[in-house]
Amino acid sequence: MSNYERANRLYRVKDQAVICGICAGVADFFCLEVLWVRILTIVMLIISPPFTLITYIVLRLLLSPKPAYYELDKKADVFYRDIRCSPATTIADIRYSFNNLDKRLQTIEMHLSSREHSFHQAKNH
Repeated sequence: MSNYERANRLYRVKDQAVICGICAGVADFFCLEVLWVRILTIVMLIISPPFTLITYIVLRLLLSPKPAYYELDKKADVFYRDIRCSPATTIADIRYSFNNLDKRLQTIEMHLSSREHSFHQAKNH
């Protein structure tokens, strides 16, 4: 399983857990605020307690905790979450970074291939 596939799974998020981390995991997966997922869970609990409790228990049994290596590599976790939540924005950011890098490399290349650089190199040797 690739990093992207692992990052796009539904996990329980224990570090933001109130009970088991189910709401935090659902919020992370669907790119929502945890508060809204918790409010929706409470509303569903009032409207249909058996359905909500059974769903919560089943999710608790089926979902594994978010692996610890996501906590170690926060940049990768944020990157994969951004891809999942707003792929167009993430791709635009990557394109901007590559264009910026390309311009910087062109500047370096022009400097290194210029006659002045060759003259200074010859003079220093």
